[in-house]
Amino acid sequence: MNFIQQAITNIHKANSINIISKASDVEYPALVYDNITGQYGKTPPTNTKEYMDLYASLAPIYRAVNVKAKAIAQLPIQILKKTGDGELEDVTDTRPEYKIFKQPNEFHTKFDFWEQAIGYLQLTGESPWLFERKNAGKISQMYPLRPDLIKVVSHNRQVVSHYLYWVSNQKEIRIDPEFMLFLKFFNPTDHLRGLSPIAAAENEVVLDLNAVQASKQTFEGGAQPSGLISTAEHIGTEEGKRVQKHIEDKYTGAKNFGKLMFLTHGFKWQQMQMNNRDMQYMEQREWNKETIAQVFGVPPILQMRFKDSSVLQNTEIQYKLFWDGIQTELTKLEETITERLLPEITDDQDVQLKFDTSKVAALQPDMVVKTKRYSEVFAMGGVKPNEIRQNILNLDPIDNPAMDLTYIPFNMQPIEDAGMDVEEETTEGKTIKFFDKITDLKRLRNVNGNGGGLIGEIKTSLAEVKQFNESVEGNVYRQKTINDLNRINNKHIKSFKKTLGVLFKAQKKEVITNLYRTKFNKFSTEGVNFDYKKWVKKFKDAGHPELAEALELVALDLASELGGTYDITDPNALKFVNKQSIEYAKMVNKTSKDKIDKILKAALQDNLSIEETAAKLTKFFDSSATMRSLRIARTEIVKATNEGRQIAAMQMKKIGFKQWITQRDGLVRDAHVIMDGETVPKDSAFSNGSFVPDEINERCYVIYRKAKG
Repeated sequence: MNFIQQAITNIHKANSINIISKASDVEYPALVYDNITGQYGKTPPTNTKEYMDLYASLAPIYRAVNVKAKAIAQLPIQILKKTGDGELEDVTDTRPEYKIFKQPNEFHTKFDFWEQAIGYLQLTGESPWLFERKNAGKISQMYPLRPDLIKVVSHNRQVVSHYLYWVSNQKEIRIDPEFMLFLKFFNPTDHLRGLSPIAAAENEVVLDLNAVQASKQTFEGGAQPSGLISTAEHIGTEEGKRVQKHIEDKYTGAKNFGKLMFLTHGFKWQQMQMNNRDMQYMEQREWNKETIAQVFGVPPILQMRFKDSSVLQNTEIQYKLFWDGIQTELTKLEETITERLLPEITDDQDVQLKFDTSKVAALQPDMVVKTKRYSEVFAMGGVKPNEIRQNILNLDPIDNPAMDLTYIPFNMQPIEDAGMDVEEETTEGKTIKFFDKITDLKRLRNVNGNGGGLIGEIKTSLAEVKQFNESVEGNVYRQKTINDLNRINNKHIKSFKKTLGVLFKAQKKEVITNLYRTKFNKFSTEGVNFDYKKWVKKFKDAGHPELAEALELVALDLASELGGTYDITDPNALKFVNKQSIEYAKMVNKTSKDKIDKILKAALQDNLSIEETAAKLTKFFDSSATMRSLRIARTEIVKATNEGRQIAAMQMKKIGFKQWITQRDGLVRDAHVIMDGETVPKDSAFSNGSFVPDEINERCYVIYRKAKG
């Protein structure tokens, strides 16, 4: 066995790993002898090994570390990738290199690896991982190492040169940084070494150990003086020695502790109360347990402390606090692995690691509170019935236009049908009345400091009243525009969604048919996937008339509204429809093709049957025919209507400005909230660089205004 193999074997033994004999082709080019003395390295703190020993000697430490390590070790790990439409897709089972997170190395299961890695981190504040690299230098295996055997050697106080792994008093192994991930907790006094949580409770731990040791010595040394033995009879020296020896033999020592005494010769037993020292020991140990639980963030229910009845009365809060604390640690692990490890494991781009906590009951939202919140928002027109079905009832959406509308309490009619006619609501009386309803009355009653009530209203100038009226007129016009566009778009979105659903179902039939045409349950991705060019044309041909009709309808509507005309032969309209119909078709089919490829590759790797593979493909296409088709339809129709209004506005000279408007509900993306009301010349871009709102799942529109003068 050469030195490299011997070094690896020593590392495995140091971590109590069962060595499996096999011909190994593993190479660690950085694991070589290092003659640098310890004075240049940062050795583990002297108490690191002592902290690790506490795991086996102090019950509160064992319980706290064990609970946290196992809680994290049981969580599934996901690798998520951003798709073309901005969503995150689980690709954990699509690439062979991601199996490292299910089988980190040949000696550890996933659970063992994380239990050991997190255990070291909780006990010492440090968790070093050794890497094996293969396949063009990519990480292929990971091994957790004991932190008390690692010395950090640095160029300066912050930059690590390499690590030294202690094997014996005469031998240390050099490990370069590219073969090591050194996880550590924040340490304000040391840039290179982590800080153990136990350090914050060190005094309490020492007191607890002293209390345990004192009790142990008491049990080993003799009987607990919990009472007196007395007699009125005269006892001679020899008789006294015999009685004393009898008591020592029968009733003293740890094995006889608590044994019932039988007394003769007139001896009597007198019970004694527990002395103050013993009571203080017991109280001190309880305080110590609380302190240890605090520094580890482990509540009483998980430390199995049921002495206080209140522990069982707020179990849900305790579990939530425990998992809230763990989530902060998971965030650090996720970011570290995503930024530092994933690029060294895979060439896949835009991927991130996440611990799946979706099955942790304590982290799930309070459904009672969530249901109440949805009910309140629904009553204000901010949530659609299908959103309630999905997010509250966990049911599939209903393919009914009414289920994708928002409602207000006025006889529960759709908001889209509640728009008011500007001309009917802009007389002086009606405008002021409406203004009183939708704005703060204080603004009307305290203009220019004229005071409140009737006196203030009388002092308000006619010019100010006119300004208020114009403001209200703008708000009414804005809402009417949103209502009208939503009504027009919902009709086209429904039609386009239905068309897309038919295409996805036909695409599914072709892919599944190709799958079953393969023989002997063995297939390759070629021949099973669909003809990309053919389907791009199908989607283009289906989308072109939908986009053209929606664009033309809103363009004519805007021209009619503002007293202008729209030339339906405008080449800009034709150019947009032709370009957008092909671009959306390419994007949709590329996403589908990539997803199908991943499903097929994963099926090949996992040796799935034709039926199992078909089931996975069916699930993808069924989802595409419902929710994905709705998202695509909404994105493309809103994009077409916004573009159509822009083209019509450019034809009309009387239009000078345009204004970005949002739906003003809780679903508006943050970047668009700050743009609401932004006004620019009609031929200019908004502050985000767009001429019209055109993002995925877009819901914003543009209002056009006549030029001044």
